[in-house]
Amino acid sequence: MAKVTKRMRTEGQQNESAEAAGAGAGVNRLFRKIDWLTFVVTTLLVFLGYFLTMAPNLTLEDSGELAVAADYAGVPHPPGYPVWTLCAWAFTELIPFSNIAWRVCLFSAVAGALASGLVALMTSRGSSMILEGTQELGGINRRWESGLCMVAGFVAGMMLGFNGFMWSQAVIVEVYTLSALSFALVLLCLFRWLFDTRQKRYLYLAFFLFGISFTNHQTLILSAMGIEVLILLAHRRLGRDLFLGNSAIFLLLLVLRATGKIQLFSNSGGLFAIFLVIGLASIGVCGWACYRTEGLLSEWRSLLILGFLWVLGASFYFYMPLASMTNPPMNWAYPRTWDGFIHALTRGQYEPTDPTGSLVRFVEQVMMYINGAMTEFNPAFLILAIVPFCFLNRMQRREQGWIIGLTAVYFCLSVLLLILLNPDSGRQSRELTKVFFTPSHMIIAMAIGYGLTLVGGMIATRYEQYRPP
Repeated sequence: MAKVTKRMRTEGQQNESAEAAGAGAGVNRLFRKIDWLTFVVTTLLVFLGYFLTMAPNLTLEDSGELAVAADYAGVPHPPGYPVWTLCAWAFTELIPFSNIAWRVCLFSAVAGALASGLVALMTSRGSSMILEGTQELGGINRRWESGLCMVAGFVAGMMLGFNGFMWSQAVIVEVYTLSALSFALVLLCLFRWLFDTRQKRYLYLAFFLFGISFTNHQTLILSAMGIEVLILLAHRRLGRDLFLGNSAIFLLLLVLRATGKIQLFSNSGGLFAIFLVIGLASIGVCGWACYRTEGLLSEWRSLLILGFLWVLGASFYFYMPLASMTNPPMNWAYPRTWDGFIHALTRGQYEPTDPTGSLVRFVEQVMMYINGAMTEFNPAFLILAIVPFCFLNRMQRREQGWIIGLTAVYFCLSVLLLILLNPDSGRQSRELTKVFFTPSHMIIAMAIGYGLTLVGGMIATRYEQYRPP
């Protein structure tokens, strides 16, 4: 354990030195032809499956309301989904045939297929990086490596694309496939930045897209802490300053609440407890990172740029009052007024969040989530998702950071979201909330792909050794 810690510390120092010394050096291309081929094949096959099973017209639940909002570029139910509305409206204008619902449904299919293709792309390239960074697998034949990576990416992308959570939303008029696509783009930009942390433009783009993701579905904001963990592992100084920003916001809100300036979480002790845990954890991580880096706020410019770009992406919400002023047929909450805008933005028509308060109930909810994952992926594939953690201490620092960062994001979008949604065990509650967990299934699919690559790599390099038994 001491040797592993020492190696990680040495690699971290080398990485920090490379960032400082090589800012002007050339940048290698990350994605190879085999990765793009995996992306194209997966996207086309998933889209074909969606196209052949698309609903020909309106379906139940929000379909009619969302189709009208898309047709007139109006304002659907809270929180308004402005980016989805604009994209869906574009499809109603660009597709010259069939009914409006079918055109918007086609947009759902395209977004879902692209999200699946991006998962395949990240899995294919990430598999290669893991193989090359794992000492006992680094000598694998390049043709075998390319084949393994392509198969792993294809499997991961198809598993997400034909996952019941994704497929059910990709063939109807709904908003969830665009949420999956926008979040996949965030992960893609983070993955590209992780390959060369000197290229901060990819990190900046990731935060802009993360702001847009917030407009597509607000639950994605929960992944922020996991994303910051990933950044901390890749660039300790920048991650330190991000957690400092968290700590400052936490302390400011705490002071305002104590002085009666704001009524934050006054009606929910559970939410306030989660707020305290996240805030105190941010302070603790920031303190640890300050000790390890022996500094503070050296990345303040990047911190301000990241915050500005997230706000810029989230500012698409201001489309709602502009659309409302045209008085479209679907003009939910009349957000051209201040009260209407706040009502739509804060999802005022829904019940307030009531986090899980019982350990027994939480265990039941976790089992419900696990059963859902087993139904969608099969237990054998879920075992493959655990394999990358068995090789974690043999990977290089960059690949370790990617796997651990994805795991942190996963827990935010599964466990933390499960606590906040607090679903009951009834079928209606399960059906209504399961689509919220699609982004977490995206990470499971990638982990399965990485596990498949590692198992295949072991077979390819150690077959003669393990064949007799």
